[in-house]
Amino acid sequence: MLNLLLYTTLSKSLEIAFQSNILLEANGVLVQLRDDYLQIPVTNADQPIQIWLGSSGSATKFYERTDFPDGYDDLLPLVIDQFYTQENKNRFTIESDSLTFGFVRNPSETAPDSDIIVVLSKNNREHKEQLSALKNRIILSTTSACLISLALSLLFAQISLKPINLLIEKAKSIKPSTNMDRLPESKTGDELSQLSQTFNQMIDRIEEGIQNQSRFFNSASHELRTPLANMQAELELELDNLKKKKAESTLRSIQQEVTRMQLIVSDFLMLAQLEAESISTSKETLRIDDLIYDMIDKTKYMRDNSGATLKLKIDHRIESFKFLGDKAKMESLFSNLLINAYKFGDNSESISMNLHSGEGSLTLSIVNNISRKNQQMKGNGLGLWLCKKISEIHGFHLSTKQSSDRFSVELTIPTNAHNSQH
Repeated sequence: MLNLLLYTTLSKSLEIAFQSNILLEANGVLVQLRDDYLQIPVTNADQPIQIWLGSSGSATKFYERTDFPDGYDDLLPLVIDQFYTQENKNRFTIESDSLTFGFVRNPSETAPDSDIIVVLSKNNREHKEQLSALKNRIILSTTSACLISLALSLLFAQISLKPINLLIEKAKSIKPSTNMDRLPESKTGDELSQLSQTFNQMIDRIEEGIQNQSRFFNSASHELRTPLANMQAELELELDNLKKKKAESTLRSIQQEVTRMQLIVSDFLMLAQLEAESISTSKETLRIDDLIYDMIDKTKYMRDNSGATLKLKIDHRIESFKFLGDKAKMESLFSNLLINAYKFGDNSESISMNLHSGEGSLTLSIVNNISRKNQQMKGNGLGLWLCKKISEIHGFHLSTKQSSDRFSVELTIPTNAHNSQH
């Protein structure tokens, strides 16, 4: 569009310049006839002319150069008549085929009421060729510019899309696992860098979900295998005891394993809800000492199996302290803390469990020596992780501390109006 406007402007300017030059040359001839229109003017070789004497309604040719184009004797008088039909018109041009004629007039000083009219003929073929060449050059330049722009656009697009294509190929090669690859991130801070960061954050979440799922199934297979194996062995023993009428101890042991499995299944269900962020709480008024005694009783089978002893100390001032909490989740919290101490504790000293009050809170602490033998057992850490999540849900704080031979955990419960009831 811009090139078309440029061509129109240039061609119009060249046309006006060509016509003005013809009229200027014709006017130069007319000036020579000012004193005597009958004299023969001096003209150049490329200036074939006619000289007319005209007045309103008539025009008479009285000179014509021999090389003036033929075939226009009938046309030119009609054209000359435009001087008188169009008021104040003293010069104009017309175009006929390959010729352009310039017409100029001036009142004659020697012929009253008459005008001297000069008609100058010019071949416009060269002028037309110049316009055609200009048009071709503009078309060529426009086409070249379009092709160059297209090539540069394709090159720029290829260069611009190369990092994106690399990201696509890298993303296609990433497989779901517990240790997934990451997309490369540049430090430019542009949109591509932000896209890589966003993808990597998504990969982080996927990887974390896979890791949690893997830990869940590993823990499930490990935790459920033990009570099931125990129940299998005890059932086989029960078959023998039935014959000997000594089934009571075996049935009691099976009951403990069932209790253990109930706790494990409850923890796994809670773990799945936490992973899906769909867990809900149903808080009620709980008495903390009752909760502690109940969990000590429910985990007795684990304490007996490990050979551990428990030393419990509760501050009498807070013995009947009540707080708002989800009973099932608090039972899971307390049972996991005790089971962790039984499983990895050293039986040379009793496990210490103290409940005491502080400023604006009460603290439950469990301290146990670490067994060198049990320390070599690979735990998955899900029990303590679950305890921390339950504490966060209730607005409590759980902290752990470990040295080379001692492990301690503290649960801090605020005693404000929202958590406590008296």
